[in-house]
Amino acid sequence: MAGWLIAIPALALAGCIGGVEQSAPIETSAGTALPTAEQAVAAWDAFLAQGDAEAAQPEILDDPAAETPRVVVAVVDTGVNPFHEFFARPELLAPGALPLRAVDAVTGQAARYVPIRPIAEMAEGDWLADILEPERLYRFAGTNLLFYSMLDDVTAADYNGHGTATAGTVAHELPQAIVVMVQTDGGNLDRAVAWAAAQPWIDVISVSWGCLANCAWSYPAERAGLLADESARITREAHAAGKIVVNSAGNDPTPHWTDSRDGPPWVVAAGGADPYRRGEAWIAAKGAEVVSNFTVMAPRHNHPTEMRAIGGTSFACPTVAGTFARAILEARERVGHVGGIVEGKLVAGEDASFTNEDFRNALHRNAVYWTTTDYSPLATHPSGSATHAGVPINPLAPWLQMGWGYVTGEQAPAIVESLFSGQYPSKPSQAESHMNLLQSIRQALWP
Repeated sequence: MAGWLIAIPALALAGCIGGVEQSAPIETSAGTALPTAEQAVAAWDAFLAQGDAEAAQPEILDDPAAETPRVVVAVVDTGVNPFHEFFARPELLAPGALPLRAVDAVTGQAARYVPIRPIAEMAEGDWLADILEPERLYRFAGTNLLFYSMLDDVTAADYNGHGTATAGTVAHELPQAIVVMVQTDGGNLDRAVAWAAAQPWIDVISVSWGCLANCAWSYPAERAGLLADESARITREAHAAGKIVVNSAGNDPTPHWTDSRDGPPWVVAAGGADPYRRGEAWIAAKGAEVVSNFTVMAPRHNHPTEMRAIGGTSFACPTVAGTFARAILEARERVGHVGGIVEGKLVAGEDASFTNEDFRNALHRNAVYWTTTDYSPLATHPSGSATHAGVPINPLAPWLQMGWGYVTGEQAPAIVESLFSGQYPSKPSQAESHMNLLQSIRQALWP
């Protein structure tokens, strides 16, 4: 987004600020007035000017929610570049502007306010890694981002760019979404998902991690109890609490069901498609629940403005998560639902209430099928890689390649209309039978 609050003093690298008055850290407690955006940013500027990350950081912990409908998506990934203009939300810079009071349910600590503004060179943002602590919740004010790291040593807000791209994909589908980046290196992935699952204010969890051949090599030992299936237990509990969990189906052309992250029937498994050519992403996992964009244009983790083409079911996953988020927010706005999940319901109103399974069914019904005549092999594609290419769709049985169909955020209004009207687009009976069979396989593999 383009517009920024330019009247506020510029944020700079620790030790490089001149002419900023030293001010005491701002501490707030229940019942005290929050500082203005100018006061809050000035306090952080003064802190950074000391060039001492060990000094007491400004504490603005009482950040009450504005009473408006909202939706929160947790993205479990490598981190995020909060300085990229794609995430800029200047209207959220002031303390109290975020429509959520984010409190870590594990520690009881409220999110620490850290103001973020655009910078000319990403190197100037190195100060951020110096102040980030593991297992501490942060609000990057001036963006739509929260941040929580599971790493023992936070050396960068995003150490390789994958997370910035997945977070950007969610924000592309719904710019109003509040995105919580739960940073992991993969080794602590289950703990990262468990943290997101434990937060009652999170509505949707997007996880773009899997393993080679969809873990088929480890599945027998897992089912025999020789390996823990902790990830399946965690996502089951998240689903039972009313959340929607979306996981990428994988980037090799094998059935995804044996992967404990996207195989369980309570997880929405997102496969890959090529919407530019209207075909199936041939390299993506097979038997997915729905398919979405395999190749997206996403923000870079090492630049404040550049975008890049990046592919994989890793990005189909947050596209589906963002579609759910867009539908949830629109439905909440219709009924005046403020806050998060209420007694297992994502939307709770006097005249209408909907659960995660209601939204999932509506997504299935509104997903669309392509056919061979839709295929356009010469269409412009953002990536020149052959692994991103789509192949034609079988016109007699598109569900064999597309599951319930192709999903994009543009379908969110139709999803919401189906929920409120009770009228759903029909699917061919063969599609119904096929998808019910696949779900029964998942249920048998992950009882």
